Order: sequence, then structure tokens, then C-alpha cells
Amino acid sequence: MILVRATLAAALLLAPAAALAQQPTTVTPVSVESAKQADEKSRVVCKRIAPTGSRTPGKKICRTAGEWAAEEKTAKETLDDTSRRALQSAPRM
Repeated sequence: MILVRATLAAALLLAPAAALAQQPTTVTPVSVESAKQADEKSRVVCKRIAPTGSRTPGKKICRTAGEWAAEEKTAKETLDDTSRRALQSAPRM
């Protein structure tokens, strides 16, 4: 390990500064907002889901915030699609 470090250090010292300056460096910026969004989506959220018309407390379901959001989006799209189809097939007066 020490030999590898010494060899790399020697190669860097012997390389001309102009050659090092010509090498492009790529920096991928990570915004604070995207890091917060990733943390928010991976946060576990537990909800108690009660069956309709029942007095029992229901089941406790735990999912990530991203999974809850995806399920809500799917439900909304299904409702919108059903409503759109019902309006298209309704008889006209």
C-alpha cells in the first residue's frame, strides 16, 4: 500500500503542471433541495387504514413517503379516467 502511494505521489510530482491543467474535471452538482427530496421520499410513514363501514380500528400500514405519493397519484389518475369515461358514454339530450 505504501509503495502504491509513493509511486502515485512520484508520478504526480513528475507530471508537468500543464498536462494536469489540461485534464477536464467533471463535477456533478448536488443541490440541497434534491438531497432533501430524496430524504423525504425515503422517510417511512405509517397510517392506520380503517375499512369503510367498520368500527374496528383497521390495519396499520407503513410505507415510504414516495410509495404513499405514488399510490395517491395512481388513485387520482384512476378516478379521473373513470370520470372521463363516464362523461364520454353518457347519453346526450
